Amino acid sequence: MNFWNLVYRAAEYGIILPGIFLCIIPVADWLIIPQRKLYPVLLPCMVAVCFVLAWMDSSGSYYTNIFFFPLLGICLIAYFLTVKLEKLKLLYMFLCATAALSFGCIMNYYIIARIDPHSNIHDDSVPGLIIQYAVSLLIMSVLLRMRHKYRWLFENFNTTLFWRIAWMIPAIISFCNIYMIPIDYANIRVGRIFQIAMVIEGVLFLFFMLFQSLLYIIAVTTSRKIEADSTALMYQLQADQYEKMQAYLDETRRIRHDFKHTIAVLNELSQTGQYEKLQEYISNYSSEISNVQAPATYCDNPVVNATIHYYIDIAQSYGIRTKLQVVIPKEIAISDIDLCLIFGNLLDNAVTACRHVRTDARFIRLSADLDTPGHLYITMVNSFDGNVCTRNGKYISTKERKSGIGLASIQATTQKYHGSSNFYTEQHEFISNIMLKLKENETE
Repeated sequence: MNFWNLVYRAAEYGIILPGIFLCIIPVADWLIIPQRKLYPVLLPCMVAVCFVLAWMDSSGSYYTNIFFFPLLGICLIAYFLTVKLEKLKLLYMFLCATAALSFGCIMNYYIIARIDPHSNIHDDSVPGLIIQYAVSLLIMSVLLRMRHKYRWLFENFNTTLFWRIAWMIPAIISFCNIYMIPIDYANIRVGRIFQIAMVIEGVLFLFFMLFQSLLYIIAVTTSRKIEADSTALMYQLQADQYEKMQAYLDETRRIRHDFKHTIAVLNELSQTGQYEKLQEYISNYSSEISNVQAPATYCDNPVVNATIHYYIDIAQSYGIRTKLQVVIPKEIAISDIDLCLIFGNLLDNAVTACRHVRTDARFIRLSADLDTPGHLYITMVNSFDGNVCTRNGKYISTKERKSGIGLASIQATTQKYHGSSNFYTEQHEFISNIMLKLKENETE
């Protein structure tokens, strides 16, 4: 085994390096290790691995690049461990990089088979390797121009069912390209096989790129609809709160307007010695005043206050005891829609759960504060009947045995703010712990 043969084999395995950049750059915000610390360690290690695999490949009578697929498997496991993002999204990004690499690989075989009539599949071809790198880097550069769209997708599009299907597209494209690798170059030179193969590759590549665009369009459309629905709910809650406040102001205005007449009646009853009627009038008047109560204020933030007020009214109508300690300022670096989603889903789930237990055991305890600078902590404990339904480690709604959409929405929102969410049970208590990092305090 000579040195140049070793370098050539290492370069064949080194084609994975552009794929590593494509996998990492769109998910940089979720890396456990910062990029500036990751690359100085990762790149030398990967180069060393390529040379080790090249040495093993050249030392035995193995099929060319036999260790390439085990290397991909190891890279995927490392990808899962170093990026704090949902595994399905990471799998999709990884397979997109694999599909991009597969186009360069197939171009290497087809073009060399066409331009070099004496070459064959087992021959080493420096021009072919250069073509493979050129095509792979070109496709990688196109996909990296979409990195902001990928980042937006991973941050805002959290429909699990979609991601369970989406990864299949780049996987199928990769499989098709691998399956189309010619066993014998002579087959490529027969008739119009080369032209047909290139047309097929062109269609596959076009489909691959169209799918990336279509995925983004679907995600944006869906997210806008969800945002519109959430905004409508938020405005409705605030409108209800405004109507209650307006009713209170109107009633107090009426009472103030009638107060001079009340004084006149009290004065007349007192001067004429009708003390029993005076006492009865004062009692009725006090009762009327006591029935006029201002809407409760739970915190300074109007969106959170309106959301809590709406669900607490529902809770009280079902005899649910509530204890709240919410300290959230009027201005906070979390969008109103996200605040409405989190508190709305938490309280809606809690009220639903409490309705399934006996009346004297129903309770909701909610606390929220910013005691730790740059972080919003939310804790809620509510009673439930003890029946827990889970699937793949996730809680399932007991309403119709559907997936816990409310909890999934909360988890997606916490990921958006690089926070965490934890849900668990203790006997007949369901406990929710949520932490969000405020945007202006985020660090890379």
